[in-house]
Amino acid sequence: STEKKKKVAKMINATRYTESINLFSMIRVNKKSRLVYLSTLDNQLPYYGEKLLESGSKIPGITLKNNEIIVYQDLLIQLKLKLGDLIKIGASEFIIKDIIIEDQGQVFDMGSVAPKIIISKDGISNAQLLKKGSTRYYKTFFKTKIKIDQDLKNKLVTYIGDNAFKVIRPLESSNQMGRMINYLTDFLGLVSIVALYLSLIGVFYLYRSYLSEKRGTFAIYKTLGLSSGEILITQSILLISLGIMGSIGAIFLGIIVSPIISKIIESAILIVPGYSFNITGVLITILVGIGGVLFSKSLYLISVF
Repeated sequence: STEKKKKVAKMINATRYTESINLFSMIRVNKKSRLVYLSTLDNQLPYYGEKLLESGSKIPGITLKNNEIIVYQDLLIQLKLKLGDLIKIGASEFIIKDIIIEDQGQVFDMGSVAPKIIISKDGISNAQLLKKGSTRYYKTFFKTKIKIDQDLKNKLVTYIGDNAFKVIRPLESSNQMGRMINYLTDFLGLVSIVALYLSLIGVFYLYRSYLSEKRGTFAIYKTLGLSSGEILITQSILLISLGIMGSIGAIFLGIIVSPIISKIIESAILIVPGYSFNITGVLITILVGIGGVLFSKSLYLISVF
């Protein structure tokens, strides 16, 4: 209620506060449907940082009519939309007024589940989305200069007295983003380990197939007087050279492809991923190439000779 908001603002010495409405909804474009996350625009938000638009304008500092929306780039890519296109939301159609190209306050929240759209409060009303049975989330943002510690947070929770309300501090939002990034990093690390083992298996069977085809050649070498040790050395030099050449090729391919992948990720989630090549990664790549060669060669040649 308004009285509770005023009381909370007084408890934390807030200089201002404002509310936004957030909800999931389906949109329709060119006979295609897509789940999106709608968030109302407020001229005061965000209190810190800004959202940069393609037109050069910034949020805060822009207003929307009841038939206008602002979208993120990922929605344009997924539905092949452009500035000025119409989108059906609820009972009304909305025109894309602008595109967010940079969001300093973007974090891994519910908006990451679906593309995010900025809409006015009048626009949500015109779309007839706020009706009985619809699920929406009300967020009230308070601007204060004091530090909200755990004791003050507990007092706020006690005063509100309703488990349906959550009190989230800026530090907790940052920690949540950190945890999500850690989860993503752990997942990618697991994927990397699986890819490493699969690459070793692939290299093993690749060179094993090569050695199987050369089995008759090895027999000819032995009839010509070459010893098993000499054949082993010559084939080792040849296969290790091929492994090194393949590893170098993979490294150069990674250098070429990484910026392209970075641009694709940046356009999809508006986060600029950093990429770099260090000596550790290069050595691991070379070891995978040579290790698979040595492993396959040792198992096969030992069985042959």
